[in-house]
This record gives sequence, structure tokens and C-alpha cells, in this order.
Amino acid sequence: MNKMETSKGMDISITRSIGYYYFEKNKGGTLKDQISTTRKEIDSLQITSVHYDGYHIIITTSRPGSLVGLHGKNIQALEAKLREEYTFDILLVKEDEVHDNLYTFEFEIGMT
Repeated sequence: MNKMETSKGMDISITRSIGYYYFEKNKGGTLKDQISTTRKEIDSLQITSVHYDGYHIIITTSRPGSLVGLHGKNIQALEAKLREEYTFDILLVKEDEVHDNLYTFEFEIGMT
């Protein structure tokens, strides 16, 4: 397995761990409700990529404020959970402006 395959495997593993973190966070009620709530929360974060470069976990999202949360509460809890499974120096949140720019046509035709 080369370094690129290892990195891609880590990206997938970390991405799955993030999903499970939100699933566990939304415990309560029926399993169907838990899944539905988790899907809505993950979708609202608009995470576009998760990458591990050997030192950092980089989460790219078009809604960094939602991921970070008030006073950093959300990102601190997620980072603590990820540190239970992975070794990394820093968890970085990077803003993805591509998603929002896909909708600029609304402004150009006066739909807002």
C-alpha cells in the first residue's frame, strides 16, 4: 500500500468517525429518529471534504460557524472524540466557498 492509498484510507476512516460522532450525539428516541436527526445535522454542516495529511485533520465546509459552534463548543467535542481514535497535531476547519458560489445566479437574476 503506497502513501496515497494510506492517506485516502485515513480520510475515509476519519470521515466515518465524524458521522458516528454525530450519530452518537443524537441518541434518544427511536433509531429512525436518531438517523433522521443525524442526517439533517450532517447535511446542515455542508462538509465538502475531510483530509488527513499526516499531521492535521482538515475539515472543509461551507458553514464553518456551524461546525465550530458557539465559543468553539462543537469543534472541541468533535476534536476530543477524534483524539480517542487518531493521532494528529491540529484539527483545522477550512471554509469552502465553492458551494456558496454555485448559487450566485440567484443574485444575478434578482431572486434573493
